[in-house]
Amino acid sequence: MAAGLLSSITGSIAGAGLFLGGIFLLRRSLSRLTGPRLQAFLARWAGTRWRAAAAGCLAATALQSSSLTNLLVVTMTHSRWITLPQAIAMILGANVGTTTTVQLIALSPEDGLPHLAGLALVLVLVGRGPWRQAGFALGGLVGVLAGIHLMGSGMAGLLEQTGMARWDRWFRPSPAAGLWPSLAGGTALTAIVQSSSLTIGMAMALARAGALSAAEGIAFALGANVGTVGSTLLGAAGASGPARQAAVADLLFNVLGVLAAWPFVSQLATLAAALTADPGRQIAAAHAVFNVVSAALGVVLLDGIVWLSRRAVPEGGPGRRRCL
Repeated sequence: MAAGLLSSITGSIAGAGLFLGGIFLLRRSLSRLTGPRLQAFLARWAGTRWRAAAAGCLAATALQSSSLTNLLVVTMTHSRWITLPQAIAMILGANVGTTTTVQLIALSPEDGLPHLAGLALVLVLVGRGPWRQAGFALGGLVGVLAGIHLMGSGMAGLLEQTGMARWDRWFRPSPAAGLWPSLAGGTALTAIVQSSSLTIGMAMALARAGALSAAEGIAFALGANVGTVGSTLLGAAGASGPARQAAVADLLFNVLGVLAAWPFVSQLATLAAALTADPGRQIAAAHAVFNVVSAALGVVLLDGIVWLSRRAVPEGGPGRRRCL
């Protein structure tokens, strides 16, 4: 039993390491493909609130990181490249763009993983310039998928070895606690590791291992949305008033969005179950639906979010676009 337990623990750790390495390689390669043109694109494209949200979505998709996109937006706001409303709209769009990462994570190793690995190897060895970077990006995606599979296998073995047939026996103190511990767990873990992708990936692995219900996994993912704001707040420390207001707006939007969606988690889980039978993909689908709907409502209510952020951080006036 000790050998099996050790194998499960090392498998889980190795899977997490492979996952994080794949995410790093994927992000770095996509960043090199987009280059410094991305910042110029964001400043030029963000004319209206909807265009700014679309720009944030595209940036987060290209960088495969809402945190990195939000830090870029905060920096641009500090430098007066964009206004506060434009910055907040971009942050809302980044929440939608980051769902592409979760959708990639939701793929199973059977979904053409060997073919992707072979194509990545060919592009890295034979390709030049952007084609080679595309090969590295594909290699990062292979690492992400393989890491999720290894992490899920390790967690399933760990749960079996320790007798934790259900996640709630370990994490939930009592049935009366409901889904709140899952929400708190997702928030705390993401705040520590500063990777919502890793947190949601772990929730998918646990759901596929039978240790999380779909509703618990969705609550975990909602918590990850809140926990990921930490990097944006840290990046805005010492910045100008509008930059700090943009970071606070990110926090307010995510917290209020989760609270508004909380009564409907069960319905969200039912909708996700109707879309797919795979527990991991159910979490990914619910995560996408929540972020798309909440971002759309946020753009519609943008003036109110701007007002709240300025009330929360009154220092400094709204940013102005700098004339170059």
